[in-house]
Amino acid sequence: MVRFPALVLGDRTMDEMDSEIMAENALSISSSPVYLVLLAVMIATAIHVIKTGRPWFWIWIILVLPGIGSLVYLFAEMLPDFRERHPEGMLDGIRNLLVPGWELKKLKEDLEDSDTVRNRVAVGDYYMRHRQPLKAMEIYNACLEGAFAGDAEITLRLCTAMFEAGQYEEARKRLEELKSAHPKANPASRDLLLGKSLEKLGQDSQAMEVYEVCVNRFGDGEECRCRYAALLEKAGEKERARAMYGDIVRRAKKFFPQYRRSQREWINLARKSMKRL
Repeated sequence: MVRFPALVLGDRTMDEMDSEIMAENALSISSSPVYLVLLAVMIATAIHVIKTGRPWFWIWIILVLPGIGSLVYLFAEMLPDFRERHPEGMLDGIRNLLVPGWELKKLKEDLEDSDTVRNRVAVGDYYMRHRQPLKAMEIYNACLEGAFAGDAEITLRLCTAMFEAGQYEEARKRLEELKSAHPKANPASRDLLLGKSLEKLGQDSQAMEVYEVCVNRFGDGEECRCRYAALLEKAGEKERARAMYGDIVRRAKKFFPQYRRSQREWINLARKSMKRL
């Protein structure tokens, strides 16, 4: 095979000039606004994957498919999360971000137009979503009168607000009364909240009994299992605790992505706890 000498232009060869041109092109691309925006989006989505405990394969998708991978992640993971956190709707959720207080103003206007228990509860729910349990308690208490004096759903909302406000003993008492008066009314959520209240009051053995019943009776939700496992670990029953954490991780693999998203906090905690044990 005949080899031709490299063409020389001045003091440089064509190969050297090609290398310089490629380097200049790479530099111009890396400094372009589009590239910088794309890089920022990739970094932001990768950080979101790590912080929220998503599967690590998302990192590879984001890196291997620049731009497209981030877009797929946005629609597959981030938007469903946004919908769950803003049940009022996507447009309303965006509007709330752009105009803080818009939703509360609208709810209060609805209440002024029609002073119904449903509209009052909606205002109370708003305060709960925005971590203002004392205001929510005031609203829920006002709803528990007349025909709704013993309403189980509103009472459970009130107990949740009490718990979030740190009024654990008051929440426990109301939950015990609710359990006696309406034993079949939302028992899973009620008993979970009762167990959490007992745990906050330092009554671990009673809380464990409540959690154990919840785990055996109600199949959905991983928070109860995780809290029960944590108390088992605290009591020195590490083998039982590890088995419970393992059950949470195994269950997570069987269910749909929507369920895993809703239970992500407890699934991740179970994984970390298994590594620790």
